Amino acid sequence: MEPGEAAMVETTTSPKHQVRADCLQLQDSDHPTMILVTTPLDGGNYLIWSRLIRISLGAKMKLGFIDGKIPKPEKDSDEFGQWYRVDCMVRCWILNSMSKDLFESFVYANSARELWLELEGRFGQCSCLCCINFRGKSSPFLKIKRLWDELACLMPTPNCTCGSAKAVEEQTACNQLMQFIMGLNDVYDHVRTQILVMDPLPSVNKAYRMILLVEKQRQVNLGLKDESENSAMHVKTSVMRKEMVHNSGEGRIYCDNCDKTGHTHETCFKLHPMKGKHR
Repeated sequence: MEPGEAAMVETTTSPKHQVRADCLQLQDSDHPTMILVTTPLDGGNYLIWSRLIRISLGAKMKLGFIDGKIPKPEKDSDEFGQWYRVDCMVRCWILNSMSKDLFESFVYANSARELWLELEGRFGQCSCLCCINFRGKSSPFLKIKRLWDELACLMPTPNCTCGSAKAVEEQTACNQLMQFIMGLNDVYDHVRTQILVMDPLPSVNKAYRMILLVEKQRQVNLGLKDESENSAMHVKTSVMRKEMVHNSGEGRIYCDNCDKTGHTHETCFKLHPMKGKHR
């Protein structure tokens, strides 16, 4: 390659390298306890929360750590140490922006990208029902998920090239799925059956999303039922009130002059022939 060609290649590639170098830098104001958004993730506000997180990381030039555009370099490369430092910082920012219950369930993620994909797979279902505020059924699953992660941390799958590690991971995923769906209440029997007949079996995150959708649909139906019952009760109460006024309204008015009901002393026909028509 001629010297001029080498200079041309260096000139065309240097902006890209410079952008990556900027993404691997931290500012003096960056610290692990920083919170990116004011409203923490609670499971029901994932759409707006994830949008705010992406905006915040984009402003700090760290969005590539969660969308995969700044992948993990080889451990023996020169930039691995700096990449790992920034990746840990991004993980801290995201975890700090979550509620305590969720924080404990995702703290074992090995990278910011893995953490983001886990959150997206858990809460990022594309459905009109996901706009419903939902917090009810997430806690039991998150607790068991935390135990799974702790067990994986204490007993990690050994690395190998023979395929045995992959088989162990698949078996572990299947066991976790069975443990999750068999622990569901009887109200989810139809969903459990639907999951068991799927081929191949879904991941535990997908099964969890299916349970979320069913639970949210139940919340919608219960809300509509309560609204209908409240409306019917309001109509019934209004009718009863009108009947009470109609039946007893005139009986409450009494004239002490003629000892009759339906008018008062001031409008009695006997005393004031021109003011009333009572006979």
